[in-house]
Amino acid sequence: MAQIHLHPDTLVCRIGAESTFGTTASTMKRLVLTGPQIPLAGLKTEMLPVADLSPHMEDARSPVRGLARGGQVTMKTAIKRIAARLTSAATPVAYSNASALSHQILLRHWMGGEHVDAGSTLASSAASGAATVAVASGHGSRFAVGSMIGIVEDTAGLRPYLVTSVSTDTLGIYPNLRGDAASGAVVANSYTYHRSEAHTGPSLTVEQAQYEPSTPTAQRRARGVYGGCKLTLAVGQQPMLDFTGESSAEDGPGDLSIPLTAAADDMGPYVGAWTPEVLFQTGASFTASYVCDSLELDVPNAWQWITQGDGVGARNGAVRVNGKSGPATWTLKLRMDAAEYTAFTADTSRYLMVWVTSGTGTSARIFGVLIARAAMTEEPAQVIENGLVFVTIKGVAMQDTATAGSPVGSSSTDLSRSPVRLFLI
Repeated sequence: MAQIHLHPDTLVCRIGAESTFGTTASTMKRLVLTGPQIPLAGLKTEMLPVADLSPHMEDARSPVRGLARGGQVTMKTAIKRIAARLTSAATPVAYSNASALSHQILLRHWMGGEHVDAGSTLASSAASGAATVAVASGHGSRFAVGSMIGIVEDTAGLRPYLVTSVSTDTLGIYPNLRGDAASGAVVANSYTYHRSEAHTGPSLTVEQAQYEPSTPTAQRRARGVYGGCKLTLAVGQQPMLDFTGESSAEDGPGDLSIPLTAAADDMGPYVGAWTPEVLFQTGASFTASYVCDSLELDVPNAWQWITQGDGVGARNGAVRVNGKSGPATWTLKLRMDAAEYTAFTADTSRYLMVWVTSGTGTSARIFGVLIARAAMTEEPAQVIENGLVFVTIKGVAMQDTATAGSPVGSSSTDLSRSPVRLFLI
């Protein structure tokens, strides 16, 4: 027996996208977690009951050890900014690349789809209220209908817009341009994450290790992990991402060669306090930032395991099976506003975009959420909080439409149809 002291604050967590289900990812990325936690504390081995009969009432039987699968994997992390803006000279990579960012791997596994590419510059100036902008010659192919971009305006700086159409090097945007933008102004591309009709992963490898004074004995690894996230955005607090998943196989505890040496975070600084701008309207012209207290976004993944007797944990992957049966839902909390009852009665669906800008000038970065058709699912409810009456609005993210005049144009890709998008600019 050799008991040791393990301190939760020394924990290192790594994640990787598996190229083969259940096989440890070839590239593992350090994911910086927030607050004391043990991501793999829920790993387990199935125990199969034995119900042999005997003449003695107290002749209990011990269970038979089954497969080391079905364990819960949990991770909580604060959203961070991307370190480098996706300008015209950027060379971003996909989530499956060895140089992918840690948050990139997690967000792609959750949402199912990713669009990322280099940005551009404005080929000509664009005036406030413009519904289209022209990018540098040959750069139109870097953008896609349904993806998010950031345009650096003359006065306000970087602001987010949805790409609604791409015609050679001319981009349709929503909402209309809020301020003048000069020729040559940066048009930053984004990491845009969206829902996919055929979401099969890839599966994840998740590792954990704490500091040990000698040869490691407590390192653990979960393989063949599938799961999903919940995003919580409260004004004045850090945006938090909570992942919950299920494993198909495990390694350890023991020495799994997980390095504990100091390593630079591949993400940028924290987004910091959530002080968002909120667009919640039906028109194309931005009116005013909608005042809200918090937003919760739940985009669930219901996975159906693919059974294979000789597979990893008797499995050969998983496929997401929820959609209409388990849609993305949102909850907004705001001060009492009778207009929300009017919107509910009129069955009004609105364009909901919530984002925060961190930093200024060339250091400015944006993290946000877009629901192009946000519809209420129940009557607004009044609640008392800190001496004031608030209204809680709950709704569903409906599939984006492809009709003329709607936020998304004529493309019919997963990206353009996605009911919800997350973006890092």
